[in-house]
Formats: sequence, C-alpha cells, structure tokens
Amino acid sequence: RFDFVIVDLPPVRSAADALVLAPMLDGLILVVAAGETGKDDAAAAKRLIRDARGTLLGCILTKAEIYSRGYYAYVPAADAR
Repeated sequence: RFDFVIVDLPPVRSAADALVLAPMLDGLILVVAAGETGKDDAAAAKRLIRDARGTLLGCILTKAEIYSRGYYAYVPAADAR
C-alpha cells in the first residue's frame, strides 16, 4: 500500500494513455513548458482530460526563466501563442 503513486504519462494530445487512465486516477497534473506549450494546446489538453472524466488537480510550469533580486523574483511572461 502506498499513500501516493505518481504515473508519468506521455503528452495528452500525442498518445491516448493519459485519457484512458484518467477516470481511474484520483487526479492528473498537467505539465506545460514555458515558451513551448501554447495556450491553445494547454486548453485542448484540459478539455480532453475533462471529456475523459478525469480530474485535473493543477498545472506545473517548467522551463521558466526566473530573474531574482534579493528576496523577490520576477518571472517573465512566456510568448502568447
């Protein structure tokens, strides 16, 4: 028995794995890459997960450039696609 099991799945729009497993999982976390994943792609992935009766728990942003000055950080907005 485990408290948490994390399953790393391929991108939602390129393989059916996540959509097949979505209703069997407690939740999914969508991982998007700054400057690579377009807004339309992320929205489509969200719709596909919802349509597959999956629970989207949240999103993780990767590859973001962070500029720090002391205690505060500034994250520049990714190009809107």
